[in-house]
Amino acid sequence: MRRQITHIAPLQMAKVFALLYFVISLPFCVLGFVSMQFLPQASFATPMVLIGMPFLYAIFGFVFTCLAAYLDNFVAKYTGGIEYTSIDLPGA
Repeated sequence: MRRQITHIAPLQMAKVFALLYFVISLPFCVLGFVSMQFLPQASFATPMVLIGMPFLYAIFGFVFTCLAAYLDNFVAKYTGGIEYTSIDLPGA
């Protein structure tokens, strides 16, 4: 079954991706803190930068995902949207 996505809710998509970016950046912050403990002379960032990084990722992820969704909705008016194929599962 072929379907098309012709509209994406920009704010909802941006909220989801902001949370994903926040969670994805957390392991990198942990690695940064660990590297600062064992190699203080080679530290690449201050603790405040490492604490702020997940929040910056989330903010920029929200803004740019929202912009991308608006652009996708604009382009979908002229191209028909993103097309994908799906199947119906038995018992669903």
